[in-house]
Amino acid sequence: MAIGDLLYMLSGQPDPARQIAQALDPLSQPGPQPAAQGGAGPGSGPPSSPAGGPAPAQGGNSYPGQPQPPGSAPQPMAYQSSPDMAASNQQLANPPNLMSLYLQLAQRQQANDQISRGLALIAANHSAPGMRNAIMQSAMGGGMDAGQTMNNLMNIYSMQQGMQIRQQELQSAPDIAAKTGLPLSYVQSEIMAGRGGELRQGMMPTEKQRDIQFEHDQFIKGGGTEDQWQSTYLPLIISGGIPGLTPETRQRNAALIKWQNDPTNAGKPTPSYLTDDVKWKTYNEDLVDAKKEFNGVNQSLGNYIDSLGDVSSSKELDSLAGHPISGGGAAVFPTTEAAQLFTKMKGLAGLSQALAARGGPKGVGQNLKQFGANTEDFTNLGITDYRGDVIQPRIKQALTAQANAYGAAGMANSMPGYLKPYLDPMYQTGGDLDIGGAPKAVTPDKNLKQPGAEELRGFQNDLERFGPKTALKHLRDQGYDTSSLD
Repeated sequence: MAIGDLLYMLSGQPDPARQIAQALDPLSQPGPQPAAQGGAGPGSGPPSSPAGGPAPAQGGNSYPGQPQPPGSAPQPMAYQSSPDMAASNQQLANPPNLMSLYLQLAQRQQANDQISRGLALIAANHSAPGMRNAIMQSAMGGGMDAGQTMNNLMNIYSMQQGMQIRQQELQSAPDIAAKTGLPLSYVQSEIMAGRGGELRQGMMPTEKQRDIQFEHDQFIKGGGTEDQWQSTYLPLIISGGIPGLTPETRQRNAALIKWQNDPTNAGKPTPSYLTDDVKWKTYNEDLVDAKKEFNGVNQSLGNYIDSLGDVSSSKELDSLAGHPISGGGAAVFPTTEAAQLFTKMKGLAGLSQALAARGGPKGVGQNLKQFGANTEDFTNLGITDYRGDVIQPRIKQALTAQANAYGAAGMANSMPGYLKPYLDPMYQTGGDLDIGGAPKAVTPDKNLKQPGAEELRGFQNDLERFGPKTALKHLRDQGYDTSSLD
């Protein structure tokens, strides 16, 4: 002990080096300490032991530190619970506290050096010349570096932290062994060798396991049950080598199960696109494209049909169509109703060409293309049956394209009733692209007459010649219920 340390101790000032060491030592922290084995306190022991010393083994047992009796089974290594390091961690994690102790340590070391030099100078003054140089060289050599002392303490702390981490890993060794299937002794030896992190990494799920979990979640969200997953779908995924096991196949299987679980599909034939990968791809692509394009296509077709119906419903049409000379003369004067009607007829040619260039999904695009054919007919006043030859074919094509737009977008159950006769069979019940589900519910009005087959034929004729607005109004004016056609 340096003389300065002795003076500090006599003055009652705490030693900062001891304070840092105590902070790093978990056993010095306040809290319950493990009870001494074999007695209630220091110096105590079994009744038969002298002065609290170790007692002889009884019944094959021994006390800590005592050699094992001959022939006894080896005792397993006891991994003690790691001590509570919270207090020291909190103290050392606080920079002001740690820096204060470090400064105190540096100041104390500097004071020790100065005291030692002062005493050496006094001794040198009273020594022979030969000893004087040796004393002076020793005094000027300096004492222990405070920074090195601090570094040594921190190295001890780092080692202690590493031991604490290993101790915690050893506590989880049984769990690691159970999850990895490795022997417990091997897991413990790997942890002691510093490879506990690698063992934990081996417990993480693989990419394939994560993919299977994702497939499971999507399967359940799609309407599948856990039993179906375990019995049919999971074996297909795990095998991986079955032909046709592609992402499209998995999507199709999920869609098939969802369709089958829908009670409204009970008794219906299963659509072929749910059992055939090629048709599923066509259905899936058409459905995605049609849903994106539906609102625009549906609105354009509705406006086109209404424009055709407005021209066909005009009272001036009969004075123009079939009369190329007189009708053409009447259309020359811009203020007449005939001229305004002829302007609308020319506008139909432009609308037809625009729709023909638009395109659309299966069952829609081919109908739209036909609008672009013979657009000069709209202004050909020599056509006698203008409604039958010009208007009706185009309204019929537009109604078909609109119905198929609903079907391709998976919305066949919500389309107006008057479009049902124009829906392609592939979108109808049992068709290749049948979406299934319950059709739109219709509640008939009991206070009105229900249209029969003859009235429905008349309605369809009016629909194709004048459009849905005029056809529905005509049927209502006769006192018929149109709820199934709206």
